[in-house]
Amino acid sequence: MDNWKDYKDFEVIQSLEKKHDIRIKGNTIEELLPPASKRDVGKGSRGKIDFLTIYRGYRHIWVTEFKR
Repeated sequence: MDNWKDYKDFEVIQSLEKKHDIRIKGNTIEELLPPASKRDVGKGSRGKIDFLTIYRGYRHIWVTEFKR
């Protein structure tokens, strides 16, 4: 948790948006459930999601598909 103070919001969001399984809309993080997911969200990404939800007020939801 101590390294969370080093996170910059825009860097975290930019990093997470590179993941196939994640979409960020406003203050909501959408993550794909299997079997649609490619399982490309690892421990580092989980920490970034935690940072956004715990410290920045984002909401994390699981979805079966991304809406356009």
